[in-house]
Amino acid sequence: MAESFQQFLLQVESKILMSDEERDFLSTLPKHEDGCFDILYNFQGFWIHAAWVKDIQRLSQHFQPLHGDVLLATPLKTGTTWLKALAFCVMNRNSHEPSNTYMEALAVNNPHELVPTMGMHDIIASPESSTPRLLHTHFPYELLPEYVKTSTSACRIVYLCRNVGDNFISSWKFFNKLRRKDLAPLPLEEAFELFCNGVTLCGPYWEHVLGYWKASRDDVDHDDDKKKNKKVLFLRYEDLQRDPQLHLKRMASFLGRPFTIEEEEQGMVSKIVEACSFQRLSSLEVNKGGVYNRFGFRNSYFYERGVVGGCAEYLTPEMMDRLRRITVEKFQGSGLNLDI
Repeated sequence: MAESFQQFLLQVESKILMSDEERDFLSTLPKHEDGCFDILYNFQGFWIHAAWVKDIQRLSQHFQPLHGDVLLATPLKTGTTWLKALAFCVMNRNSHEPSNTYMEALAVNNPHELVPTMGMHDIIASPESSTPRLLHTHFPYELLPEYVKTSTSACRIVYLCRNVGDNFISSWKFFNKLRRKDLAPLPLEEAFELFCNGVTLCGPYWEHVLGYWKASRDDVDHDDDKKKNKKVLFLRYEDLQRDPQLHLKRMASFLGRPFTIEEEEQGMVSKIVEACSFQRLSSLEVNKGGVYNRFGFRNSYFYERGVVGGCAEYLTPEMMDRLRRITVEKFQGSGLNLDI
């Protein structure tokens, strides 16, 4: 499976990085050789794969958000699959239609096939028939197309992050699954050092989180999710775990799709939470034995139970303390707190 992932990246890179000028540009960037993504380049302060560098530039020139578009944004391994499933149900439910076609779609499709991701799907070429579109990105806020970030844009952003230690452990496990088979798994200590130095896909992690956090705080009346001028809804994985129904309703209201009294009385909120639960999604045949066509690896790779605080089983007290110190330093004065 890992070979298919490598082949996919090479195919994408060969298609979109064709000119000598573009290759020369990449050669000027700091780089890190990686056993999963081959090479990561430091592009405008973030570590990006070569294929995504060009895609970011292309999106900045040609991507035009449509009225009502929704962009889900996450660092890697922060609950992306769960967020995609929840948002898909919110955006596709129809209170006037008795059939739960959106839940049926989840039963036979991996959420990553239902919600396209920038850099993995051709967003620009996507047909505009299904307005508003539900899209996703791993890109940092600073690297999003300006059309998405302007105050006049009708596109709304839902961002999900999780505590730093759990993100690191989940990323380490996931990327070792994708690592080339001719290489040994990346040792925890080596991966930890790279992570602390910010070298991770679309990282540094702290800067990724801060970009969206600041954007959510810059909104007019940022404490009210329903304000028309609010563009970024900032969610924490831990909060979503503690009270999924509350935050599902927050997201629905923010996206202009609030649950009606009738829907709540009919148990619609709890039904969606159950339909998108780890237990249900991970037990579906499409996610147990299916293959993610874009990369050629198993859908089951996306389903690792995200236990809050589970990083303590892997990290030494010294490692935990180091993450805390970095987090306090990075987030100082921002008003943001991510427990470790």
